[in-house]
Amino acid sequence: MKFFLPVCLIVVVIGTSIGWAVNHYSFGWREARFGELRMDGSVDADNLSEHLVSLRPNAASKAELPNGSIHDFGSMAQGEQGEHTFVIKNVGNAPLTLKKGASTCKCTLANLEKGSLAPGEETTVKLEWTVQTAEPQFSQNAEIRTNDATIGAISLQIRGKVYREVEFVPDSITFGEIAADDAFEFAGEMYSYLDDTITIQKVSFGSKRLNALSEIQWEALPRENYDLVHEQAKQAFRFVAKVKPGLDQGSVSTPLKVQFSKASEPSSQDPENWYVTTVSCAGSVVGELTVLKTSLVKTSSNDVNYLNIGDVGPGDDLEYPFLLKFKGSQAAKTNLSIGACTPKDSVSATIEELGKPNPNSTSRTFRVKVKLTPGQSVVDLRINATDNVGWVTIESDNPKVPALRVALNVKIESVP
Repeated sequence: MKFFLPVCLIVVVIGTSIGWAVNHYSFGWREARFGELRMDGSVDADNLSEHLVSLRPNAASKAELPNGSIHDFGSMAQGEQGEHTFVIKNVGNAPLTLKKGASTCKCTLANLEKGSLAPGEETTVKLEWTVQTAEPQFSQNAEIRTNDATIGAISLQIRGKVYREVEFVPDSITFGEIAADDAFEFAGEMYSYLDDTITIQKVSFGSKRLNALSEIQWEALPRENYDLVHEQAKQAFRFVAKVKPGLDQGSVSTPLKVQFSKASEPSSQDPENWYVTTVSCAGSVVGELTVLKTSLVKTSSNDVNYLNIGDVGPGDDLEYPFLLKFKGSQAAKTNLSIGACTPKDSVSATIEELGKPNPNSTSRTFRVKVKLTPGQSVVDLRINATDNVGWVTIESDNPKVPALRVALNVKIESVP
């Protein structure tokens, strides 16, 4: 009896130990992982695909697209519908499963012809779409999910250019800066995607002054001269606009308006039934001498150029440079110099040409450096604050090139 309790205690301890060991072995420990990702670092995102394949070393499906996963349809009109058939082949040695995935495009992915492919077998997937975008390029994607461990999903893409019924090249015309006494010209092309044959009836600018000084010539382009982007166009035309001197100085922004008729319409000779398309034209007409705009150079409401200097004192920077552009047929045979500077006791200037002089050049650039000299009293030349005006004058030795004056918006403090 005296051994009964110790024996019972020993049995309880042994039983408890065995129970704990069995429970721990069965339920108390698991290798830490997230799916097939191991917490010990042996399997991570970089080698996950290889690990999945290794689980089936002798049987793995593999998807291949013999004709590629991207289809470029070239050019399509806004609202036009298209379709393309992709081919998917199983080049692995295990069945390949296919399933429609999420689609981010405004297109239709037809039902899969087969949801499973045996090794060596292939199937087709048809993608249908309608071009609906205001952008010049169209691109959409659709997804096919697979059990191919190396890719997971197949991304099918369609892309191409979206054209209007009539397009210009370039799509906007910029002729830059033109000297007021110079003639100039610019050219472009117009492509028609209309099924009907069109005839150009009238071409004009939105500006009456530009129309009066312009001659616009049109000719049909042979198909071998179409550019690659517009090779699907039905017709193409080339235009050249020649403009005589005489435009007012300042910015020019006006549409080039093309009126055309369709051959299939009996009333095509009636101007009221003509169709109209436009392309924007922009540029700038400048005088022979032009002050280049910077943070220092401003233009007043009455088109006077001025240097916006502000308040300066004897301890401030007293030299202020700006650039001058000389363009036109008179540039090569004209010399520039500094004329009157007012007030002469407070304002002076120098001028130098940038770069080597070219006797045949129609464009030259000069640097003008304005120097301020503080005196015994304050000199207030601020615009709209006083009747006094500070000026720097650039003169020429050519009667055809008038002088140019630049105002100063500055208050020069006195010497202490």
